[in-house]
Amino acid sequence: MVVIFLALIRCVAEPFRLQHYSLAVLTFEDVKPFIIGALVTSVALLVMTILSFYQKHKFIIVVCILTVIILFVIKGIYLGL
Repeated sequence: MVVIFLALIRCVAEPFRLQHYSLAVLTFEDVKPFIIGALVTSVALLVMTILSFYQKHKFIIVVCILTVIILFVIKGIYLGL
């Protein structure tokens, strides 16, 4: 859960970093992948937290792995890979 939480923090903080280093004004299209990534990770954290209440540790691991895969897919889509 800590890894997914760190991914959420990075997704939320990345537009601020880009704005600091960018010479142009960022548009919605520039930050869209980070917003989608933050949404995916926040939903995954909610699911993992609920699963932890029911002590479903194997499902938590599955959700974590699926979340990382989905984040890589999002990255691939927006990088044009």
